[in-house]
Amino acid sequence: MGRIKCPHCGSTNTAKYLWGMPLMNEELQQQIDDGKVVLGGCTLRGAEIDGQMVNIGPARKCNVCGRDFGTPPVLVDQATGQGEFLPDAVREVRFRILNFLGSDEVRIRKTRGGAEVSVFRFDLKAPGGDTKLTPAQWQKLVSRLYDHLYLHEWKKRYKPVGFIILDGQSWSLEIRLTRGRRRTYAGENAYPPYWEALEQLFRPYMRSGCDE
Repeated sequence: MGRIKCPHCGSTNTAKYLWGMPLMNEELQQQIDDGKVVLGGCTLRGAEIDGQMVNIGPARKCNVCGRDFGTPPVLVDQATGQGEFLPDAVREVRFRILNFLGSDEVRIRKTRGGAEVSVFRFDLKAPGGDTKLTPAQWQKLVSRLYDHLYLHEWKKRYKPVGFIILDGQSWSLEIRLTRGRRRTYAGENAYPPYWEALEQLFRPYMRSGCDE
């Protein structure tokens, strides 16, 4: 059973939730003692999506910071209890990095035939040309953000703690959803635990690397 990185503190000392009434045995007890499994109980939290009830409880718990994570990427209307999957609502993704060398930005916009990728440079070089993604490539990109990087569980802002850096790097990730909704994540010389995976996800679309 692999250890998955916590999107809150970055520790890989995490446990998988086991819901329901499990049949206890020596193997399960050992996994609990080793911090690989945590019992979640029999009460599940759900939301109705397209007429079906979906479990929206966490899948994992961090043994270091104590926070839950791994919830499905679902937006729930608190008034009605109705939910929608975030990946289905994404219409555009914008990732930008700015440092003393210049600025790189990639914009990926969903279309009927997949998605269009535009790369912009704000230094002395010319803007990059547009490329296209297939529907499968677009779905893989969005799925990677939410199902593997746990984007919906990130903080909105990352800043260094305890000191001030006069020069360095800033970044932003803007998710544009249906009905004019937006989610923005940004940082200044501070990064989420899944920063390296995020950078690698967008690096193929950029004309040059975006090193820290």
